[in-house]
Formats: sequence, C-alpha cells, structure tokens
Amino acid sequence: MTDDGTLYLQSLFEEARQDLDPEKFTAEVMLHTRRLRNRNRLVWAGVGLIVAIFAWFLALPVQGFAQLASQLLTISLIDLGEGWLAFVFSPINNIASILVLGFKGIRMGRKKILSAGFAN
Repeated sequence: MTDDGTLYLQSLFEEARQDLDPEKFTAEVMLHTRRLRNRNRLVWAGVGLIVAIFAWFLALPVQGFAQLASQLLTISLIDLGEGWLAFVFSPINNIASILVLGFKGIRMGRKKILSAGFAN
C-alpha cells in the first residue's frame, strides 16, 4: 500500500474513534429515514398515477372488445323463434356453450390421458 493510502486509512480510523453526540446521531438517522419514506411514497404515487393513466387509455378499447366478444358469443346456433322452446334452450343454444363444452371435453380427455399414464 502506498504512503498516501496509509495516511488516508489512518485518517478514517481517527474519524471513527470520535465520540458522537447521541441526540445529533438520532436526529440525523430520523431525518434520513423520513427522507427515504417520503421518496418511497412519491415513487409509489408516481407508479399509481402511471397505472391509472394506462388503465384510462385502455378502458375504452377493452370495453369495446368485451362488448364485441359478448355479442359474438351469444349468437344463436338454431333459430327457435320466441316461444317457450327458445326460452328453455337459450342457455345451450349459442356459441359460448359450444366453446364451454369443447374446453370441458378437452380437459376431461387430458385428465384421462394423464391418469392413464400415471397408472402404469
């Protein structure tokens, strides 16, 4: 180590040997903690503001997509008119019911395949 490095290291050790005023030390720690807490609050407020702005810009397109999807999924498969027959079969007479039954069938098939694979 060079002489400059040794002198610098000795000066650091001399500073460390000094007694600190407990009240001043506590006040400085509390001030630093308060600054960090305020900065943390400011960061979270900024993140919340960005998320709110992002959600506001996306609200209309997402709402439009949901409306379009609900209109497409409720299209009747067979026109049954306006009678009681249409009322009885309306829960299963649409595209959404076909999708639900398809996904349920795929899930049941997958479970059967996996359970058969683990049984051996």
